[in-house]
Amino acid sequence: MKKGQALIIAIFAMIILSMLGIMAINLVSTESVSTSRNLMGIQALYLAESGINFTMATSLSASTDWNDLSDLGPVSLNPGTFSIHYIAKSISACTLESTGISNGISRVIRTTLTKKPRYPGAFDYVIYHNNNFPHTAPRLWIESNVSGEIFSNSDVGLLFGKNINGMISVTEGHNVVTWHPTQWQVVDEPAAFPVFDGTSYQDKINAYDALIPSGNPGNKTYSGNTIITLNGNTITADWFEANDNVVIKGYGTIAAKHDIAIQGHSIVSPEGGTIVLAAGQWLAVSDYALVRAGTHLYTRNNTLGVLDHGTVDNSLLLSNKRISVYNNGMVTGESVIFAGSAADMITVFDDAKIHGSILSDSTIFLGGSGPLGIDFTGIIYAPSHQVGVWGTNFKGSLVCDTILANVIGTSQFFWDYKYLPGTFPVGLQLPGSPNFISLDSWKEIY
Repeated sequence: MKKGQALIIAIFAMIILSMLGIMAINLVSTESVSTSRNLMGIQALYLAESGINFTMATSLSASTDWNDLSDLGPVSLNPGTFSIHYIAKSISACTLESTGISNGISRVIRTTLTKKPRYPGAFDYVIYHNNNFPHTAPRLWIESNVSGEIFSNSDVGLLFGKNINGMISVTEGHNVVTWHPTQWQVVDEPAAFPVFDGTSYQDKINAYDALIPSGNPGNKTYSGNTIITLNGNTITADWFEANDNVVIKGYGTIAAKHDIAIQGHSIVSPEGGTIVLAAGQWLAVSDYALVRAGTHLYTRNNTLGVLDHGTVDNSLLLSNKRISVYNNGMVTGESVIFAGSAADMITVFDDAKIHGSILSDSTIFLGGSGPLGIDFTGIIYAPSHQVGVWGTNFKGSLVCDTILANVIGTSQFFWDYKYLPGTFPVGLQLPGSPNFISLDSWKEIY
């Protein structure tokens, strides 16, 4: 009986050991397959990344209009292939999916890419203070919190309690005065002050000035949902007013001996070309009026104003006198604001918003009504006159020769390349390659 029991126990033990052996073999086999699939998945992911890099280095770099790009692949690349499919395209931006395949295993990466201008080195600073014309300042005082690098051709003083998250660079013979630890250095060869050629803007000023009538063409007032269609023609007036949902569309010119008022939810909407608004005196966009992309605005002897919730989007603002954005006025969409040496000032105040470029041979002043009443994103370039910044949430780069009162006051500054305009302003000299490709987002889909 004991021998029978021992035999039964032995048989059961052999069965259990056999089952464990089979399970171990299956486990090892499963792990081997899983490891192999993981390896091929990693290879497929690398292939998808290679597809993005290949596309950036070839078709995206070579094309001037990304709307013309076509899907690509499959392209063989050991140990598999990659393919490119465009989800969305514009002239200088696209979203694409790159699919990598290795031994039947695929991985997909979706990314958004943007072609951006390569700015001169001075615009790598959130504040670049050239301090060379005509009366140099002994010290630049920073009374703002700053995230980004600062350059000054003078001493720099940091107000107690204010923080600089970035390096401060000064030229030989200058230093930095601060009440808490701050990174600073002396540089022998700072980035050169950018060269600017305002000829293109001045030519437009001269051309638009010549459009302003000298006679007495009479007043023109439009209201009540009127639609004005321009077909390359010019409408002249003593005073021109569009009020109460007027729509001005097409391409052509509106020129007034005195004032132009676009107000009361009216819209200027260029189609097929540029709409030029040229006024001898005032030009105002106000009361929720909207001036859309492709409009050029100009004044000869008085202020070009964007105010009272008026908006000018992706347009060119020119004046021989003054440009003012204030009282909830907005200039958006990478607009360019230019005032030549004949103008006296560009002012931005009372809760205004700017997105774009301010280029000026005259004084520039940003002053918010509250602690951070002005919202500015873009670049300011002033080669020969003072720039004042107070009460401003500033994102981008301020490159100037002279700071008003030698003080950057009660503002906050942030630098990131994404804050610089994606369209390079005409007239600023470019070093080397004019563009680079920015990878704005990256996501593995599966």
